[in-house]
Amino acid sequence: MKLTEPGLPDQLAREILPPGTDPKTINKLTQQMAWAWKKGKIPTSTVWLKKPRYNRFSGLHTEVTEQHHQIALGDAAEWARNNGFPVRDEILELLPPVDNPSPPGSGDEGLGTRQKNTYLRIIGALLKDGYRMDIHAGKLSGISELLADLERQGADISEKTLRTIIKEAAELLPPIETRKP
Repeated sequence: MKLTEPGLPDQLAREILPPGTDPKTINKLTQQMAWAWKKGKIPTSTVWLKKPRYNRFSGLHTEVTEQHHQIALGDAAEWARNNGFPVRDEILELLPPVDNPSPPGSGDEGLGTRQKNTYLRIIGALLKDGYRMDIHAGKLSGISELLADLERQGADISEKTLRTIIKEAAELLPPIETRKP
């Protein structure tokens, strides 16, 4: 089984962008679409293809199953529009309207699970060591001091949000008693 990149991102880019688009823009869209596909930011459909293969050493003909991923034109066009690329008018008419478009790189992409868990572990460790807070306790002591420090630094966070973050961090870190030295 072989994993391949989505078919012809260059051709997709040419279909999405208006006629007469600068070749640098086509190349940029092609590269960014390939990157977004690898990061799982553009939905794809999986296609399994059986291909005949000839082994020149054994002289045998075999059949090999390969996994290919395809990006639908609509998904690619929507991704391109949301990332600031011009899209053909006839394709724009078919896409769902954007309620609140955000500029590319505005940070609306969200954190991946691994990155979020890393941040939560860091927060939990800092609270345990820096604030001497028992993040596993049923009742959190020192939360008002923490809220005051956050507000002083310009981070306006509600107590409910802070408690939720601390609870999530506690789920990822073992209590101090169970840690190995």
